Amino acid sequence: MKKPTFINFKILGYKLFISMMFLFYFDCSYARSTINTTLQQFIDNYRINNHLPAAVLSVNFPNNKTITVVSGTVQNESFINPNPKLVTPDNLFQIGSITKSFTAVIILQLESEGRLSINNTLADIAQQYGQFLPKNEYDAWKNISIKQLLNMTSGIFDVTEDTDFINILAKTPKRNWMPQEIIAYAYKHKPYFSPGLGWHYSNTNYNILELLIQTITKHSFEDEINQRILKKYSLNHTYYLPYQYPTNIINRMAHGYAYIDGGFSPPILSGSDMTYANMSAAGASGALVSNSKDVTRWVRLLFTGKILPTFQYNELLSVVCQGTDNTCRPGEPLSQNSHSEGYSLGLVRLYDPQWGIIWAYVGGTPGYYSAFMWLQEKNIALAMTVSATTMESKKILRSLAQAAKLI
Repeated sequence: MKKPTFINFKILGYKLFISMMFLFYFDCSYARSTINTTLQQFIDNYRINNHLPAAVLSVNFPNNKTITVVSGTVQNESFINPNPKLVTPDNLFQIGSITKSFTAVIILQLESEGRLSINNTLADIAQQYGQFLPKNEYDAWKNISIKQLLNMTSGIFDVTEDTDFINILAKTPKRNWMPQEIIAYAYKHKPYFSPGLGWHYSNTNYNILELLIQTITKHSFEDEINQRILKKYSLNHTYYLPYQYPTNIINRMAHGYAYIDGGFSPPILSGSDMTYANMSAAGASGALVSNSKDVTRWVRLLFTGKILPTFQYNELLSVVCQGTDNTCRPGEPLSQNSHSEGYSLGLVRLYDPQWGIIWAYVGGTPGYYSAFMWLQEKNIALAMTVSATTMESKKILRSLAQAAKLI
């Protein structure tokens, strides 16, 4: 008589589990490999077609895993440097106005600590903490609120539109600037509109916020951004550097080149290497350097509610109309359901029929462009950095959106 066969279901179940895990791992590895290949082809084509020295793209997924692809070299090939080093994920780029989201968070943290309200006017702050603006500027701007500075509805002139200021920057790129010097150039010009009655992008707003933060905290803005954000959240490849870069930073920088058709128009020779320029003129408006991976980490921290209490987080995302189309009046508040392009506190809100709400920002300095996107419905952060300001690279956000379609 044939001996009956007994099935050990425990062993069979274990083997089945192992097999399923292997297949899952294989599928995930294959998917990651496919995405890597696709994104690598994209960044290579993007860099070559747009004649850029270097381009780096990072995608941070819901599991907080990041894919980074790089293309190009740290410097332009030249007779003096015929074989420049290849760019790596660890190289640093100026990220310009992405700095504004960091500045906005510091302001909102101070509000959560009871040290201010973003509805306070500059006169309210001066009364509580002392005068921090020169008399002429204070008299002209004292009724402007902190929120109006943050969301670009103050009407204050943008210092980067002052020709004299731009000419001095070009002639003395290594000069150290104080915020008071910068805002003095803006004061010479009439406001674009009365506070709250329009919208106009102005870097000067954030130079004023730098002074305000230093007045309230009694610390430098550099100390505040380091302690509150960069060190606290281990953004170990992001640095606030409003002065000449030290050697250890220069050695990590992807060199940035400014071209006359790239959105910046200082009187400099097209193609100039701007890596050694002093970024003190940008200050709290745009003096951060970072890499694309760290930027995606910052974006995820920002939009997953880990940086701010709920009340301040909702304030961060409160939006006003930019007036880019005829759907709303510039400066008017927008609802959460609005599809109009809007500006919040150092952030831009967009709408796409495929992706829904998208939060984004572009940073630009002479020699560098950077951009990020937060795909709210997909819980995915993307960031791209490039090392030249050209006619093509200033469209970086559009290119980042093309990359988003590949994942």
